[in-house]
Amino acid sequence: MKNVKNFLDLVESSKQCIDLLSAKRFFRAYCPTSELIEKALELSIKSHEGQNRKTGHPYIIHPLSVAGYIGFLGGNEESICAALLHDTVEDTKVTLKYIKQEFGTTVEFLVDALTKPIDKDVDKIKIKELTFAKLTSNASKDVRVLVIKLCDRTHNLITIGAMIPKKIEEKCRETLSFYIPLANRLGMNRIKLVLENICFQYLFPQGYKEVSSFIDEHQNEFQIVLNNYILKVEEILMKSGFNKEDYRVEKRIKEKYSIYLKTQRKGIKIHELSDILAVRIILPKKSDCYHAMGLIHEHFTPEFKKFKDYIASPKDNGYQTLHTTITNQINHTIENQIRTFEMDQSAKLGIAAHWRYKNSGEINETLEERSISHKKYQKTFQSFYKTDSLDQIDEISIFTPDKKKHKVQKNDTLIDFAYKIDEVLGKNISYGIVNGKKVPPIYKLNNNDHIKIVTSTKNSIKHSWRYAVNSPKAKQYLEEAYLHELSKINILIVVQIFSKIFDKSGDYILEWINENRLLDKYIKSSLSIESIKRLIKFYIFSKISNKSLKKTLIKRYTLTPQFISNLVIYSNFNVTKTSIAHCCHPKVGDEIVGFLDSKNTLEIHNKLCSFSKDNLKNNLKNVCYTNWKIKTINQFEILLPLKDNSSDITKLFELLSTFKLAILKIKTLENFNEENLSYILLEVNYSEVSNIKRINQKIIDTFSNIKISEIRRDRRGNKKIYLPKKETSIFNWSI
Repeated sequence: MKNVKNFLDLVESSKQCIDLLSAKRFFRAYCPTSELIEKALELSIKSHEGQNRKTGHPYIIHPLSVAGYIGFLGGNEESICAALLHDTVEDTKVTLKYIKQEFGTTVEFLVDALTKPIDKDVDKIKIKELTFAKLTSNASKDVRVLVIKLCDRTHNLITIGAMIPKKIEEKCRETLSFYIPLANRLGMNRIKLVLENICFQYLFPQGYKEVSSFIDEHQNEFQIVLNNYILKVEEILMKSGFNKEDYRVEKRIKEKYSIYLKTQRKGIKIHELSDILAVRIILPKKSDCYHAMGLIHEHFTPEFKKFKDYIASPKDNGYQTLHTTITNQINHTIENQIRTFEMDQSAKLGIAAHWRYKNSGEINETLEERSISHKKYQKTFQSFYKTDSLDQIDEISIFTPDKKKHKVQKNDTLIDFAYKIDEVLGKNISYGIVNGKKVPPIYKLNNNDHIKIVTSTKNSIKHSWRYAVNSPKAKQYLEEAYLHELSKINILIVVQIFSKIFDKSGDYILEWINENRLLDKYIKSSLSIESIKRLIKFYIFSKISNKSLKKTLIKRYTLTPQFISNLVIYSNFNVTKTSIAHCCHPKVGDEIVGFLDSKNTLEIHNKLCSFSKDNLKNNLKNVCYTNWKIKTINQFEILLPLKDNSSDITKLFELLSTFKLAILKIKTLENFNEENLSYILLEVNYSEVSNIKRINQKIIDTFSNIKISEIRRDRRGNKKIYLPKKETSIFNWSI
């Protein structure tokens, strides 16, 4: 089978696989050989034996093709094995236990992440929700999950014509709303284009036909315009000192789906579009890109409104290119994309480019390089996974004092924009002036806002901002700043606790920690009591040689847990009571620390509040390791119809009191539904109880028309309501 050089040709080539022999040839062309890969290949063939696809072809063609895609993209041994086995657990008798035993924990994790959850009691829609949740959750731990899934979806779509029309529409809409935004976020533009064009063809057949007809009709004209323009560009480059072998110029007519979307957004006919033609100028160095752009602007008429410098300010998915649109001598509009060879690989393949890229374009990267690039894109995807929606986000326009127009995402804040421009600007933002009014950094931007960012020499970042920002870049920077600050506080907590226990100075303890390189191993952004206990044991073992004395000291210095309300306190001091600090109002789930006063009252503070920092730095009060007994707040909404008498309300209040449930909010709802009934709505806190199911069942048994639903909140505190399984409500729960 002929070896291809780009992903689009690879997908076309895979369509030739019609039996096991041709599929194996395709697989061998792009995948390396190893003992583990051969074992996975053998298991995949044996497991799928006798199974056929909707096309009538052997099922084994699918995993071999997906593995071929992964091999082409530079996937390693584990990724290729997972691609070969990704359907075995779901569709055959192979178990995850067997995969772990034969191929290791990483391959088992990847296969499990790609396997649909099975629940006979859940309908198909819910299964899809669970599948997406499982996929994105696991992809936030290892982004290879998503790369394999995107390759899996790509191969499934190229044979989608064998399905019934209803199934085709369902799969295409699912791809358009879920998989394409994910491919875009990881910068995997080639996969994105394949998926978009297939979905376009089936979901909007009339639009696809119109665009295709228009391009076919004008194909010769377009090619002549592009060829003449490229000849002129190459002449300009060579006259300016560029060698022919040092650069590459590519021509293209823009993608059909992209053209269709522009006609829809602008409300115009296809023949009215001016920017259908594009060239890509690929050069060795970043400085060459700016030089070439200057030459293009010198010889043609640029449209400065359409100029975008994504090299200086890369997109969130890492995309870097100069975009400039010009008008040539015969009045044709042509978009120019100017970038380096490395940027070109990254723009087309995203994370996979970092698996493959060398100047030669060969699959040849060290394990260290692979690890660095993997972590970079891992952070990008983790940020994406934490956003509220997986849909593509609309853009709005804002203006800076130099009257320059900037595109930002809907729901972006002033901080998001600051980080988009420059990391230093984001770190030093103090406040903003929007439309002449002073606003805080978390101000949400609106279309046509005129903004000015005011900075401060002091680092004025508030760590709560990370819940307010919208863009992955700002989230990543703020999360890293938060974790860095938290690590420093955790070090101070350990130093203070050890100083009190062993009667040593803080400097002495810190020196001991650094000498033994214990920071990364035990004192991380999330400090646990187990880590402190291990450190105490390590300290005693490093200082004492007598075995019996070691045992005595370990027993003496064991921190004893004390339970007060929803707090667990580890200390050898006797804590009589606790109080929540008014300066920072720590909430359940926050990182906290306790400070003991002379009356043995423990005051609970957020670790990052100024009081905590001052006390820890200056050793003003005794420190106790403190944590929440229950870290999540269990809250429910209870909706009860109001009848002519109020006995039901009284009964309900008595029942809640019996179970020691705290009522957080009471609201009456008049003429609430179609029956024009009135209801009482209660928000109830269950955090202090453990037998939630039994309590809810008791309430339901007591009141026939009562409805109970769980409240969950996102990190910004927004409320989301979840009804119990199998229950359909007549009520509007988004109150």
